[in-house]
Amino acid sequence: MTRHRSARALVEELAERGIHLHTDGSGGLRFRAPSATLTDADRADVDRHREEIVALLEIQSES
Repeated sequence: MTRHRSARALVEELAERGIHLHTDGSGGLRFRAPSATLTDADRADVDRHREEIVALLEIQSES
């Protein structure tokens, strides 16, 4: 069963697990994480919410 998370909830949950998402300055999305912490389900959720996550991170970086 797939769990659906909002973009904000996903970013917060990943951060709590030490997975930090950031933009690369040209609209791309990058992450820093301890080895093997980003699961296939996480990747699928990030891909599904990519545009929302990029917009959210860009807004956060402006404040």
